[in-house]
Amino acid sequence: MKTNPLSFTKAMVFIACLSSMMVFACSVKTTPSTPTTPQNPPTIVTVAGRGDNGSLLLKSDGTLFATGTRQSGNLFLNTNKISNYTFILIASGIKALAADSSFYILKNDDTLWVEDSEQSDGLFFIASNVIAFEPSYSTLLFIDTNHTLWGYGNNGNGQLGQDPAHSYYSTPVMIANNVISCATGDDHSLYITSDGNVWASGDNSDGQLGTNKSSLPQTSSFIKVAENGAAVYTTHNNSFLLKKDGSLYATGENYLGSLGIGSEDPVDQWSFVTNGVVMVASGVYHTLILLSNGTLLGVGYNYDGELGVFSPLSTNKPMVVFSNVLFVATGYYHTLILDTSKNLWVSGFNDYGQLGTGDKNTRSNFVKINP
Repeated sequence: MKTNPLSFTKAMVFIACLSSMMVFACSVKTTPSTPTTPQNPPTIVTVAGRGDNGSLLLKSDGTLFATGTRQSGNLFLNTNKISNYTFILIASGIKALAADSSFYILKNDDTLWVEDSEQSDGLFFIASNVIAFEPSYSTLLFIDTNHTLWGYGNNGNGQLGQDPAHSYYSTPVMIANNVISCATGDDHSLYITSDGNVWASGDNSDGQLGTNKSSLPQTSSFIKVAENGAAVYTTHNNSFLLKKDGSLYATGENYLGSLGIGSEDPVDQWSFVTNGVVMVASGVYHTLILLSNGTLLGVGYNYDGELGVFSPLSTNKPMVVFSNVLFVATGYYHTLILDTSKNLWVSGFNDYGQLGTGDKNTRSNFVKINP
């Protein structure tokens, strides 16, 4: 197997959305008597947490920055740079970003790449003509310009909708057409087609497919599990379904109440969480839910300050943790927030400098940094 283990943190990136936030520079001819108007500095357009040891951010000029450690991967793309626990420039010409235990980037030419220390530039090519992508620890799903869904990597539990006897795909395999959203967890995958139908495949031992786990503990073919879907999100053994009306539903393991349904019991059916939702981001056991009014809710594990509040150490009911939020991303045990002014706030586990604060001190509340 040529590539390193594949991975990401749960947030699928739609390129159309990112493109609308890009700032394009142009040159203007001036005479010596005409003062030059200062250009606005590039702003942060998206962030991603990389496993338990790193974070990345993408700016509006296509520059990519990273912080953390190389302990389990080549975070700095063979640049031999040292971050000193702050964000440093590692690449340019980047259009979109996502990460789990490894990070993936979409270049300006719509080619998708994953970090790989065996390559001279630290990157391994995956596919062309990509518009959206979603990784997990060992599996990758991506959507091309024709809205065809492709899978790559681990299929040991049928999470690519293929016979588990073929446990790993080193080249992409086609899964479905007319796809608008996808997500993949440790051993399961979901996608939504343009008609709003939600499909799932893979491991269902914790009910993460949203169907009875006793009668169907696993499937290697995608089955319909819900309707009226707008977006799907996953963490390791949890699944979240955002419906077209903004209501959020969840199913799965629910460790420490990370589904946000008011209990810590596992469930194998889509259970209501809350209304007015625009996106979800999940770490290993904590979940952040962004509402349409910019309010950010947190639920689940908080032992390392992942939720950005000092207490409680865990909660099974969503609680307000921040306001005026534009975007949220998570690593395994840390969280990154972009507020509506494009300021970056971080909280959580920081033993590898993944918060970018210039030190390795874990934070139990959100702190603002200026990368």
